[in-house]
Amino acid sequence: MLNGYRIIAVCIPKANDVSNYNYIATLNRALQKISYRLFIYHTCADLYNGSLNDDGEKSIFELMDYNILDAVILFTEAFMEKSVVLQVAEQARSHGKPVISVDSFLEGCINVRFDYKNCFEKIVRHIVEDHKLTRIHFMAGAKENYFSEERLQVYKRVLEDNNIPIEDHRISYGDFWANPTNQVMEKLLEEWEELPQAIICANDAMAITVNTCLQKYGYSVP
Repeated sequence: MLNGYRIIAVCIPKANDVSNYNYIATLNRALQKISYRLFIYHTCADLYNGSLNDDGEKSIFELMDYNILDAVILFTEAFMEKSVVLQVAEQARSHGKPVISVDSFLEGCINVRFDYKNCFEKIVRHIVEDHKLTRIHFMAGAKENYFSEERLQVYKRVLEDNNIPIEDHRISYGDFWANPTNQVMEKLLEEWEELPQAIICANDAMAITVNTCLQKYGYSVP
């Protein structure tokens, strides 16, 4: 508590991104009504590269004063380097502060999860059943990642339901991010004798990258 207000720390990378900003703004409006205040701890990068700059940015979380914090909210899935959220969660719990993990499970925390699976299934079924496409490539995220595996299983199930064979060469991994997705696409475009009718991506960052890469080589993407 500080100056009569209960304080919640929000830990999030790239707070200036539109979706992240909207999360924070909505949360702030709700909490102000009940005399809470937010302290925002954020990095300009998502800590994907593990560079010296990333190491410097991570130090912001060492400034958190748990003596005045009443709770910590971690946007866990947004951090590419999970050691950061694990360290913050451990520190908060050691000070007796509750930790809320958004979008990813953390042991010993209050976990808030969203139902992405059913929404994603509607997208895949739309492509397969409404557009009647059968030659579909899937750009998954990272191997063994919960969200990627969940969406991959949805893709496979929809294909099975429509008697479309599941072929390993129609599944790639873009690690949820632009650079690895671009590398995969460059390789696929060299190997493909016939383009797929559609490419379904496990997140928007990969979809944008796939689109950009196809357009670079002169393909029209509706």
